[in-house]
Amino acid sequence: MVRKYKPANFSQNGMPPKTNAERQKAYRERLEKDKPSKYGELRVKHLEKVKENIKKKKEILTEEEKQESKVEASQC
Repeated sequence: MVRKYKPANFSQNGMPPKTNAERQKAYRERLEKDKPSKYGELRVKHLEKVKENIKKKKEILTEEEKQESKVEASQC
């Protein structure tokens, strides 16, 4: 029996489709290889975003800790 169509979970080349993470990784590897200066700029930009997010999370945690300590002090 010969199939007239390909299964939905495979692309035209017979391989399963790439996930977004795989596409992003391939893009970054190509960029690092072909245009290292642009890759460096994107890397620095991403690191800045990550640092900002960490800083925001720490601020939120410290505010929550302050509120918890106020509640504990009022209960005593």
